[in-house]
Amino acid sequence: MISLEQTRELVADKEGKRTEPFVTKQMLPKLKGVVVVAAGASKAQVRLELSEAVQALFGLEAHRVKVLKLGHISSRNGIE
Repeated sequence: MISLEQTRELVADKEGKRTEPFVTKQMLPKLKGVVVVAAGASKAQVRLELSEAVQALFGLEAHRVKVLKLGHISSRNGIE
């Protein structure tokens, strides 16, 4: 999940009266990479399509996306 950071600023109108705070800038965190774990990722075509979808969605380069098949992580770490 990506959280949205909001900056609030108290502003005044032309006569100097204070108004309610409002959002002046919204910033999303910069992603460095994504790991996708999917049941169908044992198939090369599924891994490719998932990787391409993540790259397009988040604007990442291919080397910043890793797609693993479901169970790969848990079996590597001895977790059932």
